[in-house]
Amino acid sequence: MRTYPTNSPEALARLVCMAILSDGRLDSREIELIERTSLHKDLGLERGAFVQILLETCRDLIDESELASVTLLENARLLRLADDVTDVALQRKVCAGILLVCKFDGKLSYGERHLLRVLTDRWELGLETLAEAA
Repeated sequence: MRTYPTNSPEALARLVCMAILSDGRLDSREIELIERTSLHKDLGLERGAFVQILLETCRDLIDESELASVTLLENARLLRLADDVTDVALQRKVCAGILLVCKFDGKLSYGERHLLRVLTDRWELGLETLAEAA
């Protein structure tokens, strides 16, 4: 996957995009999420820039799949992406964005749970932090 500067809005957005894609498809309701909320602004991006990060994330995953079999939520990939966010306040923002994605469709998918688990373990964030982020 392409690299973004540490703690950049793009690095934050890519992790939220992984939550959007965590079930293996892009649902029109998830595009509505971008339209109806300030999620992109909370991450420091304009709407178009957030959509661009979403498209780039999809392209990067497709490019990787041409080289070998790709597991979307592979731990090694998620840990690399998590390491791009070192600021605790920004880590909480990412978790809040992922929780917003989860709430939007009213269910917490296996992929979303896995992503949150990997991130909170890597960042050493407890459940109380997730409750605050929600």
